[in-house]
Amino acid sequence: MNPHRTLALFVAATAAVCATGCVRRADPSPAVPAPSAKAAGAPVTLHVLALKAYVYREPHRQAPPSVSLPISTSVVVAADTTRSADGVSFRRIVGGPGDGGFVAQEDLGDAPPTAWQSLEQARTLLGEGKLDAAVAWGERSAALDASSREAWDLLAAIHDARGDVVQARAVYARRSRLPAQPAPVEEVASGSRAAAGEQRYIAATKLRVRASPSRTAKVVSELVLNTPVDVLGLEGDFAKVAWTSQSKDVWIVDLSADAARSAEEAAERRMGYVGADYLVSKPSTREELLARAAEAEPEGRFVEAARALERASLVTPNDGTLLGRLTRVAASAKLYPLAASAALKTVALASTPASSGRQTNGPVEMAMYFGCVRPPPLEPESACTAKFDSLGTCAPCGPASSEIDRTGNETPEELEEMQRSDEANQESHRESLAEHTKEKQQLAKETSALRRKFPSGPWVRARIQGSRELNAKGSRVFVYALSFGVTSACDSHTSRIGYDAIRFPVEARPWPDEGESLEVWATGGGYENVLYGVVAAAAKEEARDLIRGDRTPSGNTYYLGSPEDMVPKPFIAGPWHDCGCCGC
Repeated sequence: MNPHRTLALFVAATAAVCATGCVRRADPSPAVPAPSAKAAGAPVTLHVLALKAYVYREPHRQAPPSVSLPISTSVVVAADTTRSADGVSFRRIVGGPGDGGFVAQEDLGDAPPTAWQSLEQARTLLGEGKLDAAVAWGERSAALDASSREAWDLLAAIHDARGDVVQARAVYARRSRLPAQPAPVEEVASGSRAAAGEQRYIAATKLRVRASPSRTAKVVSELVLNTPVDVLGLEGDFAKVAWTSQSKDVWIVDLSADAARSAEEAAERRMGYVGADYLVSKPSTREELLARAAEAEPEGRFVEAARALERASLVTPNDGTLLGRLTRVAASAKLYPLAASAALKTVALASTPASSGRQTNGPVEMAMYFGCVRPPPLEPESACTAKFDSLGTCAPCGPASSEIDRTGNETPEELEEMQRSDEANQESHRESLAEHTKEKQQLAKETSALRRKFPSGPWVRARIQGSRELNAKGSRVFVYALSFGVTSACDSHTSRIGYDAIRFPVEARPWPDEGESLEVWATGGGYENVLYGVVAAAAKEEARDLIRGDRTPSGNTYYLGSPEDMVPKPFIAGPWHDCGCCGC
């Protein structure tokens, strides 16, 4: 049976079961045992464990089922089993609904399932990272007791983590009719209370910053683990802090030689109020966080242990063993969104080789702007002008002289005609050059006018969509600029590039997670004969290797046929021209 049923199936089952009264959560007995493969003696009574068990006329699934039995239905089956050609064991029903048909043994159990047992099984399977099976048992629990909000919470967490909007919306609709459960009690940081004038560090995974010292005040920002803050003062349980920050969703990148100073000036100094108990005197380390989890877990303080492991996973984001442990402890703590997210990251990390060589980025959309009315962030549709060919057309090639066609046997009249033809061609070329000069002058005026209207630029915008695989691996966003030259010869051209001159920003941002995005604005790399691109890598040297690929240099310079052959996608190139004349 496919364990991942749609919610419509178990909504119907809920009505069937609850017609005579739902089983409540008071039964803490262990998980339902499956029936033994061989039963001796007379027929036995078993009970449907699946959301729906299908009854077939023959012991196989090739034909449509004749009837379906809702969860918890009791049936009398023969003692022996029959195995189908595909290895599925069936039991023949000899009493009760579906009499005479065959039902898969995997859908039956010795005791009728309860909502509490099913929820316990779903929680265990979630902790093991078996999300499909966790969904199946969670749906069984909700079908047996639709008033159990915890079952719906578990299902919503898994569907949300997977990005399954349809299933999540159906769960939310059912859950909205139930009273909310109290949130798990969270621990606070230990240590001395902060004082005005001190520098402290955020000890929470994410800490809300409020506009005033009140729990109901507007949230103006969030600070992540180990963010340094300056304590300006204390007001009750709150500390007024200041910090230097750039937007999480928008990143302004300067690729010029003076990028360090420019990046520092672009950072914004902000202030707000945070819980004073979440400020510590030094950054949290992996070792300290793991020690805290090891102390809390045996004592049953699962929420505290899960939060410590979550923060340790932020310090070392590509540790699959740590993510697996976090999944288990978070499920025990009933922090289902955290458990589901950690489980998916564990799978993503396991499917990504530790050393991937040239890797594929997540979806990236790039655009180049000749200039903007002011520095970003802004809406480019109204504040920027699109990529503009500031180079114009190539100068016209001069005409070939008739001398190359002479044989030495021409008559005086033929030589005179050739000379007149050469003079006419030269005159035509002079006229073309004059026209080209006028076009260049006009282009210079247009370029100058655009620069006055859009004084900030050029800019490149990259819209980066989140990737669970890249985020779990610890990849970072490396934006870069690379200049190139083009030499033309007759009907071909050669691009010259030196990869040692790649320009990177001072720092790199983490690649956004699934469901997140990052908008990058880059400048300082130039406009004409320049490439801008984005790669995902763990470090700058890996990013450089990914850009260079397996190309072989001549000295320190690489020669390629076209600029588009120089770097991996995604990238965008500024204006460049292939101006080569043949036979001049």
